[in-house]
Amino acid sequence: MLDFKELSKDGQDLELLVREILFRQGFVVNWSGKGADGGRDLTCVEARDSFILPDTKRWLVQCKHNAHGGGSVGIGDLDNIVDSCEQHNCTAYLLVCSTQPSSAVINRLESMKKVSSTYWDAVKIEHVLSTPKNWALAQRFFPVSANAENWQVYATERPNHWVVNLRGYYFHLQNRIGSRHDYHLESLKCMLDEIESLALPKDHFIRVRSVYYDDKNGGYTWYMDYMYPSGSYQAVPAEAIADLLGDGKVGDDGQMYFFDVRATGYSKSSDHYDPDHYDYYLDSERWTSVGSPRPKDVEDIEFAIRYREEVREQEMSTRGDQFGRLKAALDKVPFLAVARAVNAHIEDIDKFYARKNWQEITSKYELDDDHFFSVWFFLRVSDDKHFHELMSKFPQAFETHFRLCKLFAYVPTDDGGGAELSADEKDDDQYYDLTLSLAPHVVSDALTGRMMLNEYMSRIADAVEAYVAITASP
Repeated sequence: MLDFKELSKDGQDLELLVREILFRQGFVVNWSGKGADGGRDLTCVEARDSFILPDTKRWLVQCKHNAHGGGSVGIGDLDNIVDSCEQHNCTAYLLVCSTQPSSAVINRLESMKKVSSTYWDAVKIEHVLSTPKNWALAQRFFPVSANAENWQVYATERPNHWVVNLRGYYFHLQNRIGSRHDYHLESLKCMLDEIESLALPKDHFIRVRSVYYDDKNGGYTWYMDYMYPSGSYQAVPAEAIADLLGDGKVGDDGQMYFFDVRATGYSKSSDHYDPDHYDYYLDSERWTSVGSPRPKDVEDIEFAIRYREEVREQEMSTRGDQFGRLKAALDKVPFLAVARAVNAHIEDIDKFYARKNWQEITSKYELDDDHFFSVWFFLRVSDDKHFHELMSKFPQAFETHFRLCKLFAYVPTDDGGGAELSADEKDDDQYYDLTLSLAPHVVSDALTGRMMLNEYMSRIADAVEAYVAITASP
């Protein structure tokens, strides 16, 4: 709920708010001078279109701000409405109050014959502000309550269509079939948390326009605009933002989440600039109302392709650097040998998707599908004591960590009666499985994950090289 106590006690903010609302409706608005109560009256001219005879209607608007006291607007708060309208050449009267009119005032307005009259109370004003066209006014005049954590959900003329205000966001919420909104709220709030966690440059931001829920098949489609200053460059393509949010993922609520992101340049110097301008909603309505993807600009598609290629090149250029360095460092340890080594395949996760033969992908790219987030070394050790001394130097953390397992080989007996532990009198070596792992949930993309793995392998290589240098010195 909007808190009208945020408006100045002298009533000037309420008058300015009403003036801005009428301006946005296309009315010609003027100050008429101070009224009997010391407040400034407004006059506005409403142009009424007609096929036969277009005309205009002239309104006298009086604002009564009682929110700080909490009382209703009473008869004593009004002047002679008919005389005031005649004085300003008006044929209609609008009373605007930040609380509500008393029953006596309502009866007086309804009984007037010479002047058409009506009123806006606090509920009506909030309803007028809760539209794409006017929500920026709510944020401007009610900076605290318009950006509050509490939900504000408004019904529209359609039973499966609502308007949602939360944390300063204004967006539409629509169902395919159902007529309830309450079961969406926790999912929507969690997703807003993820959207706000995206790291974007200064003056780059995300605005949610609509959320469509396919309650027949189960899944949300989020329609968002990635806003960036005109004349600058997008930090990432809109498509990459959808990927960062996990386009096509299944949430904890069991629903699938899809993200339709559109890149939109804006200019704060423009007279028409508003991050929630109603044009952003109206030009997408034909798609957002049925859950269909919005058409993409050719420039955005080309930018997304170039970006993917650049990221992929960056990923691949750093893929083997620290892996090769660590393997070389281990090869220099006198009491161990690297029998086999497998790098992580975090860059190849995007090759796996629904309705694709994963066995074919694994074979084609020679992938070890056990090591997407881990690096694996098979080690042959001749000095167990010094080997464990070396292992104690390895860094260990929650995000990146290692696991060491001792391996035993069993071979069939000659008579086929079972298996026995292999033994070679000439071979006193021990075999170990060393796995360096990255916790998948701490990274947002493959490039970040590779950088974390590389940094971890670099620290281990430093430890190995330092150990070799110390033990080799006389």
